[in-house]
Amino acid sequence: MCDCRKAFRDYKADHERRIAKAFSELSVSQRDLLKALYEDGMSKQEYADAIGVSPSAISHRLETIRKKLKKVLR
Repeated sequence: MCDCRKAFRDYKADHERRIAKAFSELSVSQRDLLKALYEDGMSKQEYADAIGVSPSAISHRLETIRKKLKKVLR
């Protein structure tokens, strides 16, 4: 196998491990929010209504999640 293919495979595996570790450090409610928005396709408004908070609270929570993931992935 070409060295460049092995290097890419190793990079990809490391990247996947880092992402899995970062997501494991999120709380259940943070993971639930990401799942609802990005896997289930809910809007911020729909999710906010479902859990009884404002859409701005959802935006704030997403910003908190982004900052946490960014910090862990550095």
